[in-house]
Amino acid sequence: MDFAKGHEAQNDFILLRDLPAAIPLDGAALSAVCDRHRGLGADGVLRVTVAGSAREAGVFDELPSGVTTDDWFMDHRHPDGSIAKTCGDGLRLVTHYLWVLGLERRRRFVIGTATGAHIVEAQAVDGTAADVIVEMRRATVRGTGRAIVADRRLGGLLIDVGEPHLVCVDPDLAEAGWIDVDNDHPKVDVELYGTAQDVTVDLVTTPTEGAVRMWAFRGGEPAQCVSASGAMAVGLATLNHGAADTGTTTVRTPEDDVVVTVSDAAVHVQGRSVIMAHGRLPDAWWRAQSA
Repeated sequence: MDFAKGHEAQNDFILLRDLPAAIPLDGAALSAVCDRHRGLGADGVLRVTVAGSAREAGVFDELPSGVTTDDWFMDHRHPDGSIAKTCGDGLRLVTHYLWVLGLERRRRFVIGTATGAHIVEAQAVDGTAADVIVEMRRATVRGTGRAIVADRRLGGLLIDVGEPHLVCVDPDLAEAGWIDVDNDHPKVDVELYGTAQDVTVDLVTTPTEGAVRMWAFRGGEPAQCVSASGAMAVGLATLNHGAADTGTTTVRTPEDDVVVTVSDAAVHVQGRSVIMAHGRLPDAWWRAQSA
């Protein structure tokens, strides 16, 4: 089977070209291929197929909202085989991959996901890099929470982007030496989302000329690569901090810059996609993982 390996802001995925949706995506094979010692290594797998084929293969019973049988479909799987929700990073990468394969030449088109249709727009594309805009649905502000980091208490907004984020905007974060991102891991005090382990904490500087810096933490772990959903939550919180409902924020992360534009109807997330490898996985190897 044909595959490619790519990443967006260092969130890496294996892409499988499978237009008939015929490859069995069971948990054992996915776990093996995503393992960084036994397999290719990745945060997840993106099967590139067509919505009609995915339905016939039993990925879903009814077409997701706004998706037609002829639309492209991103079948996003976690390493354990479970179906993931919408992934802005994955959508950028699939858009790029469709162009690299020569399967798409429109600048603007629809890719379906488990949660519905998303309009994507390829800005600049070559064999290894692309600049892509993904239309996401508006997130929901659920309330307020608090993070404790380096003996300071920071208030923040609890934002639901399909997963919970506590976004703390604080001017002192810009001070050199205020936080050691490798060792100062926020403790979360929230009740709205249940356990603190479920919440990603985003520490964000106040905006300067429309841009902020951010660091992401989850479950007491060191700073993580920033996802598109995390950048979207930060964009919304930054606008809220400035008492605005709409606008554009450049989110500067340790890996890359992501531009978040919030309108009344949707959120657009723009960022870079990189494809660094192509190859073939032996069918016999894939089958052996499930034996």
